Order: sequence, then C-alpha cells, then structure tokens
Amino acid sequence: GRRENGRYQICCQVYLQKFITIPGETESLPLEVALMKMVSMPPRCENVLELLDWIELSKVFILVLERPSPCMDLLDFMKCMDSGISEPLARDIMRQVVQAAQHCCERGVFHRDIKPENLLINTETLQVKLIDFGCGDLMYDFTYTKLKELWFSLLPSG
Repeated sequence: GRRENGRYQICCQVYLQKFITIPGETESLPLEVALMKMVSMPPRCENVLELLDWIELSKVFILVLERPSPCMDLLDFMKCMDSGISEPLARDIMRQVVQAAQHCCERGVFHRDIKPENLLINTETLQVKLIDFGCGDLMYDFTYTKLKELWFSLLPSG
C-alpha cells in the first residue's frame, strides 16, 4: 500500500499480543508496538524498520510499517548470489546489523531474533534494515544466560 501522504510505501501486519506499559507512556501497548515505538523515536536508526502507525481492532492490532523497495530478506539475497557475497559486502552488512542491534539496546529493546530472515536488504543500495520484533522484549538489568525454549522445540529430533 501507500501511506495517505504518499511519501511511503507501507506494509501491514496483524497480530494477537500481550500488552505492556513502557517508560514515558500512560497506557498499555501491545509488546511489539511498544518495542517498535521505542526504536522508532528520533533520532532514528536507518537500519531499523520504522513503525509509522498502528491500529487496534478488538483483540488484534495492525502495524503500519515502512516498506523499503526494492528489497528482500538477507537469506534470499545470499541464495541469489551464486558465488557468495564478497568479504567487503559481508563486513558492511555486519556493520549495519551491529548498528541496528546497538540502537535497539540503547533504546532498552532486546530483539532476541536477529537472523537473515529478519534482515531486509535493499537490492540497489545494499542498506540493511532489522525487522520483526515479535520475539523481542524490554532489556532487563541482568545477565542473559538461557535461550528461549522455542529454540529447543524447533531443533530436529534424533
């Protein structure tokens, strides 16, 4: 779609979600909305997908997100590169991913699911954007020592 003012191409996602209250807000927000609001506040990071708006409908909500174009996720991008990606390109991609992760941490957001499928790459400019905060959480002041149990349930058995 295209946002009403015509400046952005957008995409929409529909979710069921738990609600939390974030610092500086008086009302509870869906967790993913709260996390994306935290990372989308100015000054923004060009390597994190921007939340433009959100709509609550009964028990679901819709995220209105920027839609970079042309782009694909990093996994598909790497599959398209027959001879693999060059070391300088890999280094630049990793620099952008680290910049996105650092921005999230500075905003108190722990993404918890950084992987090639959650990174969009603009196929013309090679700019990377971190997406999908659905597994994310607020950062807490303790040492993280465990993986989320979901990882173990996804491992193939014997």
